[in-house]
Amino acid sequence: MTIQDYIRVVRERWIILVVALALGLAGAAAAWSLRPPEYTARLSLYVSAQAADTPNAAYQGSLLSQQRVSSYVDLVSSRRVSREVIRDLGLAATPQALASRISASTAPDSVLIDVAVVGGAPDEVAAIANSVGQVLTGLVAELERPSTPGAPPPVQVRVVEPAEVPTTPSSTGLPVTLLLGLLVGLAAGVGLALLRNATDTSVKSLDQLRATTGAPNLGVIAYDPDTPKRPLTVHDDDPHSPRAEAFRQLRTNLRFVDVDNPSKVILVTSSLPAEGKTTSVCNLAIAVAAAGTRLLVVEADLRRPGVVNLLGLDGAVGLTDILAGRLRFEDVVQHWAGGGFDVLASGALPPNPSELLGSRQMADLLAALRTRYDVVLVDTPPLLPVTDAAAVAPETDGAILACRYNETTREQVGRAVEALAAVSAPVLGTLFTMVPTSGARGYAQYNTYYSSKGPVSTGGHVVRAGRHESG
Repeated sequence: MTIQDYIRVVRERWIILVVALALGLAGAAAAWSLRPPEYTARLSLYVSAQAADTPNAAYQGSLLSQQRVSSYVDLVSSRRVSREVIRDLGLAATPQALASRISASTAPDSVLIDVAVVGGAPDEVAAIANSVGQVLTGLVAELERPSTPGAPPPVQVRVVEPAEVPTTPSSTGLPVTLLLGLLVGLAAGVGLALLRNATDTSVKSLDQLRATTGAPNLGVIAYDPDTPKRPLTVHDDDPHSPRAEAFRQLRTNLRFVDVDNPSKVILVTSSLPAEGKTTSVCNLAIAVAAAGTRLLVVEADLRRPGVVNLLGLDGAVGLTDILAGRLRFEDVVQHWAGGGFDVLASGALPPNPSELLGSRQMADLLAALRTRYDVVLVDTPPLLPVTDAAAVAPETDGAILACRYNETTREQVGRAVEALAAVSAPVLGTLFTMVPTSGARGYAQYNTYYSSKGPVSTGGHVVRAGRHESG
């Protein structure tokens, strides 16, 4: 991944990052408030060698002192020293527990040992540090006792500066603790965002959609929270609004899908419900009819029809009455004056919609409609829950597959394409719906998509991106 990819993931998953930062700060504040303050007492020891007053002896003594220092550093936090300190001060602690509170360090080529004792009581840590100095001094004298009686020991340890009672806590303060919590939360948030991005299979880009379907994208429709109130964007809204323009771009691109064999009967479907399929059909119909095209919308969703509700027409009679032989097409077709096109409602909902849509009567009806209209848009149910769309798809010239941003997964889109391929129905193109208007993958990045690309070829289909026509 590039740095731009990481930035995009963080922008998309900013909620995870904010929650992680908040939890990190809250955890740091809780840890600081619940943890008792700690104090540190420090003691300095000097290691010296007893040497004669000659330059060579002094040098040898200095080397001996430096060699002994590292061993004495280990002795400071040993259990033997801790046991004697406990006995000296009468502490109620185990040697192991006390040893964990005592540390010693020295600089390279130095004969000074710095002893630090950590604890919750200032007086106690100072007393322990001073006791450590006395115990270590005596222990070194015992270990370095010469074999010759009366001879001076080769090495001695002296206290340079005794420990004083600390007056301020040495534990991490609130600002530093909060900063550490913020950094931990930031790292956790970025990690969780990357993990969520790696496991998220929903479609979020045109590249993912093209790779999954193998078909060109015909249109990108921005999300509009007012769509339920004003679904007919091309008819009701500003004709120059981004959503209205998107449907006109869809109309234009649809004209140039396989220009040698123009598609007349077009199936519009999706993988799952609530992907904006029916609303897109109505808006596309308005845009196509505005260019003077004779158009018919067939409401072939015989389970949950929605076209007549959006257009305000009567759905009591329609397609099912024709397929059952009760009425003729001329008796049930309705003209929607608001868009200048005809609508064939679903009619009464049957118990066997798949069988009706896959019947010989449906095939004959679509064949007859080809001679009456320039374009026939067939609105069908989603492909994955039911087989209705796949049943009627072979009698059409191809399908437009709607895909909802960040909701439909690549697996679901792939299964929908397989369902159409199983009945030899080509995917003319895709419609990317409900794309956010802002953000890392916002609709704004697609504003110049059609004008910045040349012809897109997929198999035998060609989409000439770059032509635009105002309706």
